[in-house]
Amino acid sequence: MSVLKKNFTANVVGKMWTTAMSFIFLPYYIKLIGIEAYGLVGIYIALLALSNVFDLGLGSSMTREMARLSAKPTEPEEFRNLTRTLEVIYWTTGAFIAASIVFAAPFISEHWINAKDLPKETIRQGIFCIGIALGSLWPSFLYIGGLMGLQKQVSINAINVSVATVRGVGMIVILTYVSSTIQAFFLWQIITNVIQTTLTAMVLWKNLPKGTSRFDLQILRRLKGYAMGITGITVVGMICIQLDKMVLSRILSLDMFGYYTLASSIACALSHISVPIYSVFFPHYSQLISLNDNERISSVYHASCQLMSALIIPTALFVVFFSSELILLWTQSVEMVQKTTLLVKLLMTGMLFNALALLPTTLQYAYGWTKLSLYLNLCNLACMLPLMYWSASRFGAEGAAWIWIVMNFVFLVASVQIMHQRIVKHEKLRWIGQDVGLPLLITLAVLITGRIVLPKGNLALLGVIYLLSLGASLLVSPHARTKMIGVRG
Repeated sequence: MSVLKKNFTANVVGKMWTTAMSFIFLPYYIKLIGIEAYGLVGIYIALLALSNVFDLGLGSSMTREMARLSAKPTEPEEFRNLTRTLEVIYWTTGAFIAASIVFAAPFISEHWINAKDLPKETIRQGIFCIGIALGSLWPSFLYIGGLMGLQKQVSINAINVSVATVRGVGMIVILTYVSSTIQAFFLWQIITNVIQTTLTAMVLWKNLPKGTSRFDLQILRRLKGYAMGITGITVVGMICIQLDKMVLSRILSLDMFGYYTLASSIACALSHISVPIYSVFFPHYSQLISLNDNERISSVYHASCQLMSALIIPTALFVVFFSSELILLWTQSVEMVQKTTLLVKLLMTGMLFNALALLPTTLQYAYGWTKLSLYLNLCNLACMLPLMYWSASRFGAEGAAWIWIVMNFVFLVASVQIMHQRIVKHEKLRWIGQDVGLPLLITLAVLITGRIVLPKGNLALLGVIYLLSLGASLLVSPHARTKMIGVRG
C-alpha cells in the first residue's frame, strides 16, 4: 500500500493546490474580463471535455497497458513502442482539433453564441484562440496517462502544481497590467498549455526504459477491441456530461450562460477529489487483475470505494447545505449568490451521483469490460437529449440541472446493480451499506444539525462544520482509514 499512499497523498496535495489556484483567481478573472466574456471560458471548458471523443480510448489504453507491462517482466521496447505509436496518433489528433475549431470560429461567433455587449469579432478571436489552446494541450493527456500507468503520480502533480501556479499568477498580472481582454486570457492559456505538454512529454520519456522506439501498427491492432469500447463510452459519456452546456449555450444569453458556467465550475470541483482517487486505483486495479489476485482485488475495491465516499459525500453535501454562504464568502457578490445558489445545489447533487459511480465503473474498465457503461450511456443519451432541451426551454438553467441529477442517479443505480452480478460478486450489499450508506447517513446527521444551529450570517463556523462531517465520515469508513490513510481506530 506504500505506493498507493504516496500516489494518493500526491494527488490530494496536487488537486488541493490546483483547485485553490482556480478558486482564488476565478472571481478576479470575472471582475477583470466580465461575466459575459467568462461565458467564452465556459465554451472552452465544454469543448475541452467534448474533445475527449477524439481520444479513441487510447488514453485509458495507455494507462492500462503501462500498468500491465510494469507488473510483469517486459522488454524495454514494448514500453517505448507503445508510447511512440500513441504519441503519433495524439499529436495528429491535436492538430485536427485545433484546425477544426479555428475553421468553425466564424460560424460559432455568428450563429451560435447569444452575446449582448461582446462584439462578434472579439468572440471570433476568442474561439480561434480556444482552438489553438485545445490543440496545444491535447498531447499532454497521453503523457499523463502513461505516467499514471507507471505510478509516477508524484511527477504528474509536481508538473500540475507548477503550471497551475504560473497560469494563475501570470493570468492576473497580464489581465491587470497588460490587457484585460478575453484574447489576452486565452493567449496566456496557450502559452501555459504548451509548457504543460512539453514537461509531461519530457518526464514520461525520461521514466521509460532506455532503448529504441518505433511506430508499431500491431500495437493499435492489439488495443483495438478495448479502445473501441472506451471510445464509445467516452463519446456518449462526454455528450451526456456536456449536453447541458451545449443546449444552454444556444438557449441562454451569454451572461446567463456565464452564471451557469460559474455554478458548474463549483460543482465540478468535486472531480478534484474523485479523479485523483480514480488516478490512483485504475492502474492498481489493472495490475491486480493481471496477477489474478482476486482476494486483494476485493479488498482494494472496498477500501477505495470507502475512501471515495468518505471524502466526496461530506464535501458535496456541505456545498449543497451551505451554498449561499460559500458563494458569498468566495465572490463577495450578492448578485452571484442570487443567480447561482440553486444551480450549485442541483449540479453538485448530480456530481455526487456521478462520482459515486466512478470506481465501480473503473473496475469494469480494468477488467476490460466496457459494454455495460456503453449501453447505459446510450440509454441515458437517448432519454437525456429530448428531456434536456424541453426542460431547459421551459424552465431555463434550473430545468437542465434537474435532468442532470436524474440521469446521473439512474446511471449509478443501474451500473452498481448489474456490475455486482458479474464481477466482485456478492459484494453489492457491502458496497451499499458500508462503503456508501454509513458515510452518507453520518454526514447528513452532522450537516443537518449544523444547518439548524448555525446562526444566520455567521461564516466562522463553516470550516468547523465541514471538518466534523468529514471526520465523522472517515470514522465510519474503517477499511479506508486503515489501508489507505493509515489512521487506525
